[in-house]
Amino acid sequence: MTQAAIHSPSTHQNLMLGLVLGVAAYVVVPMGDGIAKILTTMGYHSGQVTFGRYFFHMLFLMPIVLIKFGPSGFIPKNLKVQTFRALTIVIATFCFFSSLHTVPLADALSLAFVAPLVVTALSVPILGEKVGIHRWVAVIIGFAGAMIIIQPGSGVFQWPALYALSAGALFGVYITVTRKTAGDNPAFVSLLYQGVLGTAALSILAFMNWSELTLEAVLLMAGVGAAAATGHGLIIAATKYMEAALLAPLQYQELIVGAVFGYLVFGEIPADSTWLGSGVIILSGLYIGYRERKTRSS
Repeated sequence: MTQAAIHSPSTHQNLMLGLVLGVAAYVVVPMGDGIAKILTTMGYHSGQVTFGRYFFHMLFLMPIVLIKFGPSGFIPKNLKVQTFRALTIVIATFCFFSSLHTVPLADALSLAFVAPLVVTALSVPILGEKVGIHRWVAVIIGFAGAMIIIQPGSGVFQWPALYALSAGALFGVYITVTRKTAGDNPAFVSLLYQGVLGTAALSILAFMNWSELTLEAVLLMAGVGAAAATGHGLIIAATKYMEAALLAPLQYQELIVGAVFGYLVFGEIPADSTWLGSGVIILSGLYIGYRERKTRSS
């Protein structure tokens, strides 16, 4: 689960570099989610796995922030809003990891893609944007796509799928608040604060459900944290060379990477309903992005 940072557009000369960085980012991020699923299937509680993700995320980013910004980079500006923003993404991650124990990786990623739909709904009361009928219809259609995947009332319905759907909704809140506070802090400062707050907030839950860690588990948790830190770092680098609006559609490749990872590691084969529902969600999300760009350019 990711979000492109906002920077000024780059020259055409650097577009290819931005695309390479963006593609790499959206390969790394779902692989981190896949590793988290391995840990949950090994019997580790999602709270402990999420704690490990943010703990190692924090460790990897600390030296970068210290070198670039010094000790002042450890405390972001607008602390109350940044705390709310960080807690939102931490809870979203916990919900997403909680779904992975039983929900196929591709299904969970597809449901998390409802985030752009939530951003559209929240852009009116929080950002003060005007949302036309086209975007509202896209939101309704996208939600219908999520229902196709979940199939409420059917024999294939799984309650943990609602965790993935909740993760997407919370991530939509996170993106909206990020837009609202864009420019308050350097991206790496905000990311480090998420790691610090996530580690602190999840520590009690993690230790209440603590299982003894093997060396393999420690390395896997480090892999989840490294994937998160690296993925976000690549996104930040990519947006220096291309517009965020061009980068955003690349995130849908997470579904393909997740489906391949799920098949190779867990033997998961996405159902026809998953492909149909995710296609509906993706198309609605792309249409919303198109309408936003058209509105802002007019």
